[in-house]
Amino acid sequence: MEKSANIYVFYHLFLVERWRDIWRYHLQKMIDSELYDTCKEMKVGVVYKNIEELEEFKSIIKDYQKVTILYTRDYNNLPVKIWSEPEKKAKAQLGEGESILKMVEYVKTIEGDQFYCLFFHSKGVTKPNNKRRSQITHFYSKGLSEDADAEETQQFILHDMTEETVVDWNEKVLLLENHSFYYYIWNFFWVTGAMLKNFDFKTFNKKGEFPRKYKLRDRHYTAIFPINLYQVQRKKDVGDLRKLIGFYE
Repeated sequence: MEKSANIYVFYHLFLVERWRDIWRYHLQKMIDSELYDTCKEMKVGVVYKNIEELEEFKSIIKDYQKVTILYTRDYNNLPVKIWSEPEKKAKAQLGEGESILKMVEYVKTIEGDQFYCLFFHSKGVTKPNNKRRSQITHFYSKGLSEDADAEETQQFILHDMTEETVVDWNEKVLLLENHSFYYYIWNFFWVTGAMLKNFDFKTFNKKGEFPRKYKLRDRHYTAIFPINLYQVQRKKDVGDLRKLIGFYE
């Protein structure tokens, strides 16, 4: 596919718990699916608690020329500068939202707008209680056993989200030839360069459904990011954002 070379991959990595396993798994899936060879670059936003682990990660990626660090931040270094013009800082941990906003700023430096971006992150690194989330029924419908324990549930979700957005990347690139974004779930998504370049921080804060509700005090500020952005840019109501899975416009 000729246009597939215009792919930029952005990734948020939190260096705690099982980060090594999740990073290795995601990178290997990119390699196996040929997304790594096809993309122009992979930019990683890194939040760490231990400087030794940050240095370990830097050592790991030395063998992968397309993988570079977008930014690093000590988890305890607050407030977080999350936007440059106008300068804006948050006292809360925004999770992958921090890297999403850094992605938008980086994308604005890329020449033209005829390219596609994949964003995903180290989902499950903090061992969340997935069964307490309303979206768990989606994974039951895809084959997850309701009797699965926490570890089985986490592995199923990680694999499903990765297959949908990373392994099936070619399908998503084709989709973006006629659509602005494809959002799967929990901020695994594809988006066009044009959509990101039209991002305006003040407008997003003022008119975005989740930014208005959560402000910069909660990690959900950037949850379901491309759908919130779509509503702002197109001035279109798409219903209950939390119920939209595998959604594109």
